[in-house]
Amino acid sequence: MKKIVAVLLLSVVLLSLNSCAGDTSEATIVPIKSDVYTTEDYEDAIQVVFDEFKDNFHGCTMKEIRYMYKEERDSIDGGEREYMDDYAKEYGVDEAIVLEVDFKTGSNPSIGLNDNDTYDFYNFILARNHGEKWTVMDAGY
Repeated sequence: MKKIVAVLLLSVVLLSLNSCAGDTSEATIVPIKSDVYTTEDYEDAIQVVFDEFKDNFHGCTMKEIRYMYKEERDSIDGGEREYMDDYAKEYGVDEAIVLEVDFKTGSNPSIGLNDNDTYDFYNFILARNHGEKWTVMDAGY
């Protein structure tokens, strides 16, 4: 009888931990339009953000993820490559990419977010050296 109670208790604990993870299961992925990054570069970066979100955005649900750079910024920023190169220089790496995420929080979100709120255009800055995996360098507004 004690074993059954212990197994049930452990199951409840494991299920509660799993349900606290950030949810990316229904996130819309906006296709990338880029002269700098391949679809594979983009997909790899998205996976890193998904992992970060699942691990550190407990009680939050991702709605959409997209590449941050838009062509209309070319005249302001000097072009896509120059804009992303500025981020790469800032972090001392070969490449950087910025992804935007829209998400909702639940009643008890982690990392100091507001309860039951919507966050749009939340940036994730990722960086890497050629041939290495993307790493989240910063996130927020």
